Amino acid sequence: AAAPPPPPAAGGGGAGAPPAAPPAADEADLGVDDAFAALGVDVAERLLRATDDLARDVAPGTAVDVVPVALARDADAVGWPRVRTGWAARTFAKTGLLDGLDLGVVAASPALWGASTFARDLGHLGVAVLRAGRPAGVPFVLHESPDGLRVASRRALFEGLIRSAPWLARHLDVGRDRARALRRALTRATVVAARLRAAATVTQATLRAAGRDAALERHRQEQGRLYPAGRLDLPAAAVPRFRADDVALTLGRVVAAAEATTLVAHYDEDWFANPRASEALRAADARAEGVLAPPREHAPRLVDALVKDWEGALA
Repeated sequence: AAAPPPPPAAGGGGAGAPPAAPPAADEADLGVDDAFAALGVDVAERLLRATDDLARDVAPGTAVDVVPVALARDADAVGWPRVRTGWAARTFAKTGLLDGLDLGVVAASPALWGASTFARDLGHLGVAVLRAGRPAGVPFVLHESPDGLRVASRRALFEGLIRSAPWLARHLDVGRDRARALRRALTRATVVAARLRAAATVTQATLRAAGRDAALERHRQEQGRLYPAGRLDLPAAAVPRFRADDVALTLGRVVAAAEATTLVAHYDEDWFANPRASEALRAADARAEGVLAPPREHAPRLVDALVKDWEGALA
């Protein structure tokens, strides 16, 4: 039987209530003529609103507690392997995903602290696969897309593998109940980390559009939302530093979730072990054009689907 078509780009198709969400951003609000940035802020704000109730159940009430949660420290009892070793070659040997890839060039954390660094290194592996697929004659800056979405979405797709119960059962040799418990812990960490980055995205946009006083007020609002049991003398590690790729990171998480849904639909929940799925990913990587941001009118549906997946994993 003919292999299913490659997955399409996602662009196709505590105490007191949190502060009221501001109206959706547009290009004028941002102070820049940048539809991509406006879309990222829309997605960040919707993600925060959509996870307010969920976060009250799973997120730490104070900033002091957020770091171990966001790093999934409660999942560290498992013996997480090192990605940049024979493990990667053995894991993907029958899929063809790593064919021609020199694992020595894959970025890796200097020390494996646990689930969080393992996920980060999986993300690095996914990006290395993407870059290895660049067509000859296409500069890497164009292949990866100037907005950074192609790299951010691929990183998020591979980081998200460890939240797949089939992946955990297959590659960590844990039983079904343990795999589900790990998935809950890792999803909790993902929700907390995603909300931190989304809050940084909207606060940075406010700084650009309205200046420091407005950004400080927005920062206070978002900290009240993130930590309802509240402290404003927050440790630095609990307040994400603004990054130039905040928008790409926020959008990349949503795009990757849509791509994962498509991969599961075509190749089942263990798509990561399917050579045809690897072939589809490599074919997508060989295209010169980058990943397209979802049309603005599709963004609410994509965010809601992502949050629904998180809710299912935490149930």
